[in-house]
Amino acid sequence: MTIVKSTAGLFALLAGILVVGDNNIAAALAIIAAALIGIDATKAKKGK
Repeated sequence: MTIVKSTAGLFALLAGILVVGDNNIAAALAIIAAALIGIDATKAKKGK
């Protein structure tokens, strides 16, 4: 559950920055968020 909440928080932060309109930072965060989601997915698979 904590993994889902943390990724949801990242997307909420990303959405907020997109509203502000700084596309460069938003793009960087999108890449970071995607990487973190990939890491979370691998940890979840290894945990099971």
